[in-house]
Amino acid sequence: MFATIKLLIINEIAKRIGNFFKLPIQFFIAVLIPNSRHKVLELIGALTLRESLHVTAYHGIVCHTGLLGGVYGLKNFDPIKVIPSGIYLTGFYSNYPTQAAVTEMITLIERGNIRPIIATQFTLDRISDAHIMAEKRSQMGKIVVTV
Repeated sequence: MFATIKLLIINEIAKRIGNFFKLPIQFFIAVLIPNSRHKVLELIGALTLRESLHVTAYHGIVCHTGLLGGVYGLKNFDPIKVIPSGIYLTGFYSNYPTQAAVTEMITLIERGNIRPIIATQFTLDRISDAHIMAEKRSQMGKIVVTV
């Protein structure tokens, strides 16, 4: 399985290990991870969905489940033209977690089993700076505002 990642993350990797990762994402998926394109978990969303569909192997499955790209729909979406023949597109939406699921997640975080990646922290009086950073989408990790 291969999950697409933000271009920002690819660029950050490129800064650290060289320009090799500035190749198109199709090359990255098809050549560097050749057996991983039968199942694609699309976490970025509409922004990279077309690329994910076109690098998926025949009879492969693309699961559209994320909105990390900040684009919430495809303009002029024509399934016959956008979805290659023999590729399956499905989706998953989990905006309504149960109280039990939320409680379990909080427990795992408190125990240290889940460690969120924190890019930076702001105090409440600097919330405007946090908002500006979020709009730029330049951080790698969560923006935390402490109250």
